[in-house]
Amino acid sequence: MRYETRYVHKIAPKDTDVGEPVDLEPKDLESKKALAAALRRARILSTRDKINTYRIEQDRIVVFPQASIWNSIILHLPGTAPLPKKTGPDTYQHFTYKPPVPSKGRIMKRFRASAPVTWAEARDRLIAAGVIDPGERGWSLSVDPHDYIDLLAEALP
Repeated sequence: MRYETRYVHKIAPKDTDVGEPVDLEPKDLESKKALAAALRRARILSTRDKINTYRIEQDRIVVFPQASIWNSIILHLPGTAPLPKKTGPDTYQHFTYKPPVPSKGRIMKRFRASAPVTWAEARDRLIAAGVIDPGERGWSLSVDPHDYIDLLAEALP
């Protein structure tokens, strides 16, 4: 079957993050290894990319790649929506700052907001506080609960 491709960025998902259509056979969906090989052939994944996990839904396949800027890659049938327009909440209270790799003395930090704030507001507050260097590339601000440890969190400046 032919699937349309949509990439979902970890930090800032956009509707314009789309790729070329991909043709998949039933045997391509039998395992992570088979699906990864098919997606590499279609140039959806690079030669060294692997799949952490995937799930097959009614009209789409959601792939979660390892070590990628993409949170997920959604393969959906033509004429069906890849995702609802809203992919998550608009505001958050827990953030994890991940410094660039390799980092020069910077460490991962967790922050807790007293009231929910947008991702952009948290970023701007951390830049103003000197936690994030806006000229530096490679840092990330995660709202993934797996990255957050409340015991290590400090107040969001």
